[in-house]
Amino acid sequence: MKTKIKINLNILFVLMICLIFVEAVFAEDCDEYIKEAEEYLEVNDSASAAVSYDNSGLCYYNKGDYDTALTHFKKAIDHSLDAGDYASAGVSYDNTGMCYYKKKDHYTALDYFFKAIEHSLKAGDYKMASISYDNAGLCYYNEKFYYKAPEYFEKAIEYSLMVDYYKMAGVAYDDAGLCYYNTKEYDTALEYFNKSAEYSLKAEEYKMAGVAYDNAGMCYYMKKEYDEALEYFNKSVEYSLEVKDYNTTGAAYENAGASYYYKNDCYNAVKYWKLAIDVLLTQGANISYIEKNIENCNQSNLIEPEINLAEETEKKEELDEAPETTEEIEDEKSETEKIEMEKSEAEQSENIGEIPAPFATAGIIIAVLILILLILLVFMVLKSRR
Repeated sequence: MKTKIKINLNILFVLMICLIFVEAVFAEDCDEYIKEAEEYLEVNDSASAAVSYDNSGLCYYNKGDYDTALTHFKKAIDHSLDAGDYASAGVSYDNTGMCYYKKKDHYTALDYFFKAIEHSLKAGDYKMASISYDNAGLCYYNEKFYYKAPEYFEKAIEYSLMVDYYKMAGVAYDDAGLCYYNTKEYDTALEYFNKSAEYSLKAEEYKMAGVAYDNAGMCYYMKKEYDEALEYFNKSVEYSLEVKDYNTTGAAYENAGASYYYKNDCYNAVKYWKLAIDVLLTQGANISYIEKNIENCNQSNLIEPEINLAEETEKKEELDEAPETTEEIEDEKSETEKIEMEKSEAEQSENIGEIPAPFATAGIIIAVLILILLILLVFMVLKSRR
């Protein structure tokens, strides 16, 4: 018994040391960029200092420390402007905007996205300009300006296609489609979701394609064209499974089940809802309402199902348009929450710079530490048995 206690204490000690070291590795990465920036400034290399400050900002951004990240991105802006590096300034303005976006200060974020657009266009960096236009559109979208946001998504599409940046085009087409979905212009939304799927597949972005196909299916669902909806939900399942995007897979199975329900086909409705449960349980999602759908379907076709991942997502509301009955209110609410769930999965796909290489290196160090820890544990266990 004493030996076992000793082993446990040793394990705890090793774990504590590893955790402290891991935290130090991540903190050191951020500090390293700051040191680099200071060294560049000593030799009056403002352009390189700007890049280092931007990288330190990204380091803190990825840790969720947006306030500290802001101070570094703003330093990056100052030094890139001193060096006349408008492309770098555009990136840092955009990253600053993303910090405010994450803090849900959309109007301040807009100011920085507009600055990012201005400087990116001045530098001829149309790729970065397309990203910032899309981010500006997202700010308007989140403030429910569904008629204003498409103007910026269209600009994002325009500039992304100028440089064959199909990944961003796919995202922006989907974003615009969501605006039209929220204003109940389902035919127009369909055109944009189909374009999103087209360009996402061209860029081999199967996750985004899966989202776009599911959103297109939701348009047909709202139009009560359930056979067409099923076709798109099945495409969504196909592409989302390919990249293991199980949240979208589960949503598509769920919506396919609802489509079968309204076709008075409870057998297939239950079949797809059970598939949704199997997938969503792996993601720790709440599936109680799907189980209720199955129970309702087995009891009677007269009870409308509750659909989608309402409890699992941050919701955005539709434009105020009062339905006629309480049942319609719940039905419209659930449909909106579904489409917004897909939005929340996709909207940040291209909104922040790449993780700096040294930061990624920290992940390798952590993996090595875990391997060392396992070796130590095996060694201690073997030693205790002697």
